[in-house]
Amino acid sequence: MTFMARYREKDGVEQCVWEHLHNVADLSGEFSKKLGLSEAGELLGLLHDLGKGTKEFDDYIRSAIGTPEGSSTKNKVDHSTAGAQYVYELLSKDIGQPSYVSEILFEVVAMHHGITDCLTPDGKDLLTTRINKDDALTRKQEALINLDQSIFERITKLNTGDIEEEILGFIKAVYESNDTKDEINFKIGLLLRFLLSCLIDADRLDASDFESPSNKKIRQYSSYVPWSELIEGLEKKIKKFKITTPIDYLRRDISEKCLKIADQEKGIYRLTVPTGGGKTLSSLRFALHHAKKHSMDRIVYVIPYTSIIDQNAKRIREIFNLDSQADEGSIVLEHHSNLAPELDNDKTKLLAENWDSPIILTTMVQFLETLFSSKTNSCRRMHQLANSVIIFDEIQTLPVNCVHMFNLAVKFLVKGCGSTIMLCTATQPLLHQVTPLSRALPFEEEKEITPMQSQTLESLERVDVIDITKPEGWCAKDIAELAVEELTSKGVLIIVNTKKAAASIFNNLQALTSANIFHLSTNMCPAHRLDILEEVHNHLSKGKPVICVSTQLIEAGVDIDFGVVIRSLAGLDSIAQAAGRCNRHASLQQKGRVLLINPQEENLNRLPDINKGKQVTQRLLGEFANNKEHEHLLSREMLERYFLYYFHERSNEMAYPVSRSSAPEVNRNDNLFDLLATNEKSVAAYRVSNQRRPPNILVRQSFASAAKAFRVIQNVGQGIIVPYGQEGEELIADLSSAYELKKQFKLLRKAQRYSVNCFPHVLEELATNQAIYEVQKGNGIYALRTEYYNCKMGLMANSTRLMNTIMIDS
Repeated sequence: MTFMARYREKDGVEQCVWEHLHNVADLSGEFSKKLGLSEAGELLGLLHDLGKGTKEFDDYIRSAIGTPEGSSTKNKVDHSTAGAQYVYELLSKDIGQPSYVSEILFEVVAMHHGITDCLTPDGKDLLTTRINKDDALTRKQEALINLDQSIFERITKLNTGDIEEEILGFIKAVYESNDTKDEINFKIGLLLRFLLSCLIDADRLDASDFESPSNKKIRQYSSYVPWSELIEGLEKKIKKFKITTPIDYLRRDISEKCLKIADQEKGIYRLTVPTGGGKTLSSLRFALHHAKKHSMDRIVYVIPYTSIIDQNAKRIREIFNLDSQADEGSIVLEHHSNLAPELDNDKTKLLAENWDSPIILTTMVQFLETLFSSKTNSCRRMHQLANSVIIFDEIQTLPVNCVHMFNLAVKFLVKGCGSTIMLCTATQPLLHQVTPLSRALPFEEEKEITPMQSQTLESLERVDVIDITKPEGWCAKDIAELAVEELTSKGVLIIVNTKKAAASIFNNLQALTSANIFHLSTNMCPAHRLDILEEVHNHLSKGKPVICVSTQLIEAGVDIDFGVVIRSLAGLDSIAQAAGRCNRHASLQQKGRVLLINPQEENLNRLPDINKGKQVTQRLLGEFANNKEHEHLLSREMLERYFLYYFHERSNEMAYPVSRSSAPEVNRNDNLFDLLATNEKSVAAYRVSNQRRPPNILVRQSFASAAKAFRVIQNVGQGIIVPYGQEGEELIADLSSAYELKKQFKLLRKAQRYSVNCFPHVLEELATNQAIYEVQKGNGIYALRTEYYNCKMGLMANSTRLMNTIMIDS
């Protein structure tokens, strides 16, 4: 018997369920092979849609597309539980007795259309409930009777293999001597999510390729340009560099050290270099040679801000002589945010990005969501992190509430997935000194790359950091006047903590001076910001006075050099980054000046990380003023002291604490690490209503509740495509008329450079003002109307025709 898996409307072709199961099994098995779990991945693929091989589902799908054979039912039909129950039976030695392997594989199949809890925070055992779901609802027996012989033979062959031994062997491999029950269960949860990633990506790739067969021609399936070819391009570029200034010598020294250390084994590396020390190029050199040495699949750059992804991607493409239009992500892929939302329809799922390129540039938000969020669009990418070189740029920007989860995920990727991690920054956070030590990263001196002591001291001598904060604070007008007083041909950079403060200072400057004034914030799309930065560069290179007002987005990955930097008080790590934009190339006859101020108008209540960092910096400034023996405020010793104080003050926040108000999904005081590990409070809730007996399951995590509560940025919103310039307007027009999936996918990749991420309250205001609209009805991808985008300030909450100076706050 044949049953329909899906229907291609444009030519009326049906895909058979058995064909779909074979295809997904092939892909899922290949993806899982990276962990040595190919048989498990293959079995998951064969069984994930077992419930579709029944008359009820066949009637349902035919009804949905309007064929005469379809029934009148409009209710969704459960098609995943049947396969989950069957895989549970196959891998359970004794039905009813808890088993990690059978429970893990059950949940992977059961969750491939949406992440669920095994044990809910209020103590409901959903895993057992679904294992025991009545056959009248799952139709498992009917599906097995209908099962195609070719599927049955593959399942039988796999069931005689070593699936259980493979999975238990993997769990043993990621175990570390100081792991407690919490850490090992957390890693088991990551294993489950990895297998789920393999299955979801395989399922959606096959669906996409059936919908648009031409997709197969543009997919790479990890078959990329050889690393040797990219290495050749990089080394040619390096040979052309002229070495004349002290910063040039520093960059060459670091680059050579990265080349030398690339031959070492996989593991966790630290690259600690003063700002301006060439981290991007040096880390790329390490990654390419390391990837070639160990036959690794891809390089993933994880960057703190969307603002610098395009700049770094442009730089990398220039190294390889790639044209961005011709490349289209085949070698270098930028992934800022999901423009395609997590909607329950096939089209948006097929348009989601799955990181199939050799060099990926993405954000810390996207990386952490890949590991922990409830979005299956994000989860599907996780398997691409295996056997990869993952470079974290500006690692000090890691949100403190994610430290424990991040550290365990990194150890899982290194020990279990064969990946190498490089932590890059000028200001290394003390991730190896986290308590408890079972949640700290290992630290090996032979895997740390640092400049010579003399070079570090020389880089510090480029600037003086001067505290000019005032008890009453600085008003926007006073800050603007200070910038005008300090202005020379080398320019002035003002960095503040909120968009509102930046807009206020910018408006005051317009009234004070005729000098070239520029504004930068994340209300501007990446293409717009790149154009502004290029214009600033051009003015500075010609000796034209420039004042640039920016949020902290300019502090990471932006190679720009001012004579004076005015920095709003923040964490000492941020001040060090700001100082890296002052006299960066030591071109001034005297030292550059970094002036620390405290703006009156900055409200940091919604920016707790910046606020806490600011408080610790104020403490250090007091200590520094009272002790003249310190060599420099930004010395390594002072930065280590800063992180020691900062981590100590926030040690109780590192497991991602939640409360009733912050996480209604959890509805109590708890933390996400525990919910994703042993889940003790949920177990206690189960005991209360079950005569003090514990749940008869081993996989007890509240995956869905934790995932829904997880937000890298609180109240994170959605990307909106903006009509910046002619290209932005044409892009929106093209998306509105593009109905072929292949074309939409290409346009959405391009649209990332013309998108602005909006918080929910801003989205609501834009919708109320009818400032946004769907580019195509029902696809959930929104564009901004022209009058709501300002050529100087970016996206406006109100029409630029009415209110040209109102900005959206942080």
